Amino acid sequence: GEVPALRVQPFAGQQTVYLMTIRGVSQSSGADVSFENPVPLYIDEVYYGRASGLGLELNDLQRIEVLRGPQGTLFGKNAMGGAVRFVSKAPTGEFGVRSTFETGNFGYWKALAHIDFPSVAGIATKLDVAATDNDGWQKNPAPGQENFGRLKSTGVKFSARAQPVQGLTLDSAFDYTNTKSTEVFNQLLSSTDPYLLAAWQPQPRRVETIPGPTYRPLSPEDYWGGRLTATWDISSSLSLR
Repeated sequence: GEVPALRVQPFAGQQTVYLMTIRGVSQSSGADVSFENPVPLYIDEVYYGRASGLGLELNDLQRIEVLRGPQGTLFGKNAMGGAVRFVSKAPTGEFGVRSTFETGNFGYWKALAHIDFPSVAGIATKLDVAATDNDGWQKNPAPGQENFGRLKSTGVKFSARAQPVQGLTLDSAFDYTNTKSTEVFNQLLSSTDPYLLAAWQPQPRRVETIPGPTYRPLSPEDYWGGRLTATWDISSSLSLR
């Protein structure tokens, strides 16, 4: 369902970075590493400085928590707009496979798989795999070059959970995502600014083929990370992490 006041969208012209906005508060430049996001993203209590599109889908989600308004007490001084928490499903210790596949126009397809393995020596493990590709939104007439708006990605995540003694839980996870993409083609829909109209011709409909051949190779990006979390439930009202 929809969450009031929350908006998630790709950063302008860059498909691999998502912007999260709460009550109109967001980062003006999603790809600029010198600015902290006023709406931070946390996945299993780990702060993500930049939200990678496919990297988010690697997580087999149990729930999503959206906290609106300043969250400096628990999520740092930069969380002025709020915070978003993704909580993943832990390995079950029992064998199970859940997978989805979808396809669409512009050559789009995406496959997801979540595989739980049987426990070995009291350790439950899980593997999440994701892959997607498309042909791009605008054709590039340059021979041997990619179309505008193409996104090709593969990712994998390995998770493990151990409970060696009563009340103690050890969780670990490692993920890797490889993304290859081209920027989205920008076009002017409409404007009343005479200076803008002098430089850009309004194009209210999507341009199917760009005006001329352009050098546009795939831009590669790699994302990886790991975490290890120990949780000790001391009592019903007190836990140490």
